[in-house]
Formats: sequence, structure tokens, C-alpha cells
Amino acid sequence: MNRYAGVLAVAASIVLLSGCTSTSTQETTVDSTTPGQTASSTPITGGTITNGDSTIELGDSTAEITHSDVTPGPETFVAQVRNQLGQEATVAKASDEALVTAGQSVCTQIENGVADDDVKVTVDGTKLSFGPSVAMTVLAQTFLCA
Repeated sequence: MNRYAGVLAVAASIVLLSGCTSTSTQETTVDSTTPGQTASSTPITGGTITNGDSTIELGDSTAEITHSDVTPGPETFVAQVRNQLGQEATVAKASDEALVTAGQSVCTQIENGVADDDVKVTVDGTKLSFGPSVAMTVLAQTFLCA
């Protein structure tokens, strides 16, 4: 019996001395709108998206967009890409045609069954980093992919 008490005492002291800590996380849910529904008029105040070594800073936007006001197509896609990713060097230097080609490549990859987070976005031969790739994928799905 003394052997079990000793083992329990050692186990208890290991747990107490191990410095166990807990970490809390916060999750934010964003609800999307359906066609014809007005998006929230609350301004987007920016933020940061991080995945491993990649980080993207989101700018501020006070524009209110309704789905019925937006016409899908290459022109809208390019305008949205330049508006949201204009600070990204590859996007800033790219022609409109190069951006549309990159967007169409996203659509093709998705049609071929590539998962959204595995889509490779290349503009003028340069592979975009995580944040711009995610943004370009979402914009292509919204404005280019049928």
C-alpha cells in the first residue's frame, strides 16, 4: 500500500511542477448575405489574417454593397482585385489581362476539384503568398467562376 501512495505522491508532484498552462482563443463568425440582400452597413475596420509565416493586413472600408448592384464579370473582378490587393507588389504591376488570367486559373482549379485552400494563384509567373491568394480565390469565385 505504501508503494501506491508513493507513486501517487510522485505523480501529483510532477503534475504540479510541470507548469501546465491553458490558452484561450477567440473566434469571430461572419455571416454572409444572400443575393439581393444588403450587406451590413457597419464599416469594416480592418484586421489581420495570419497563417503560419504569412500575414495579410486588411484595410478599412466604409462602402455598402448590395449583391444586386454588383455585376459579375472580368471588369468587376479586376476592379475588386485592385481595390483589395492594390498594395501587393505583383498585383500592382500586373496588367488587367494578367489578373483575369489568374482569376480564370482559379476557376479552372476549383472546377477540377482543387480545395479552396489548395488553389495556387500565379500572376505573371509569380506565385502569390497566402493572404493575397485567399483574397484572389474568393474574388474569382464571386465575380468570374460560373
